[in-house]
Amino acid sequence: MERIFESLIDTAQVIKELFKEDTAIVIEDNKKVLFVLPGETIKPPSKPGDDVEDNIARDKAKASKKTTLTVLTKEMHGVDLKILHIPILDSSNNYMGVFCLIRNTEKENLTLVTSKTLQSSIEETNENIGEIENGSLKLSEHLNVIIDKIEHTSSNIKESSGVVDLIKNISAQINMLGLNASIEAARAGEQGRGFSVVAQEMRKLSLVSSDSSKKIFNYLEEMKNSIEIIQNSINLLGNIAENQVARVEEVSATLDEIASNSQKLVENINI
Repeated sequence: MERIFESLIDTAQVIKELFKEDTAIVIEDNKKVLFVLPGETIKPPSKPGDDVEDNIARDKAKASKKTTLTVLTKEMHGVDLKILHIPILDSSNNYMGVFCLIRNTEKENLTLVTSKTLQSSIEETNENIGEIENGSLKLSEHLNVIIDKIEHTSSNIKESSGVVDLIKNISAQINMLGLNASIEAARAGEQGRGFSVVAQEMRKLSLVSSDSSKKIFNYLEEMKNSIEIIQNSINLLGNIAENQVARVEEVSATLDEIASNSQKLVENINI
């Protein structure tokens, strides 16, 4: 037996252990099967001493003096296999035989399918996150518009409070005028009786105005307090929305990186 075949046979077990998948090795010269190392599930049909049978892949490797790869699927052959026929050449580049490496690729294919599914899921998730990001941006924009409107309304309430104060002052002045008119009517006696009625009505109007202005002031105060609460809540929501946008951008960037790595994984597995 040629020394090169002896060396390959001696190292076959080590070569087999380099592969995590279930692997079998067959070594042939031009005429005979020299060595067979079966795998856990891969049982080559030939045994040492058998004549070399015709094989398209091996003949191709012999003719080209280059490694050939044959892929067998479970649907066609009951198991997923990758078969490498590596030509054994002497120092003059003459064909001496073949080193056949047979690998069960079911786990590899499962990893490929899982990786593709993961990649698809990541892409879909990334699209959904993109929509969430756009929604968060729009929410932030709408919240800013609402905050502007609330601030404008709050400013109007402050101006309305000033109007209420003015009504109070007018009411107090009317009340004072009514009081003075009543005094003058009393002094005028019988001639001032009609004027006294007018003075009483003025004082009633003053009281009604005063009560109304107090109610309006209380309503405005309640509105002001409510608007302040709403404004604080919306400001908090605005901060949350901005933080969400930032976090979504970070998650999106991470998913992009994962998707890129998944694509590389799929490409490497295909290789």
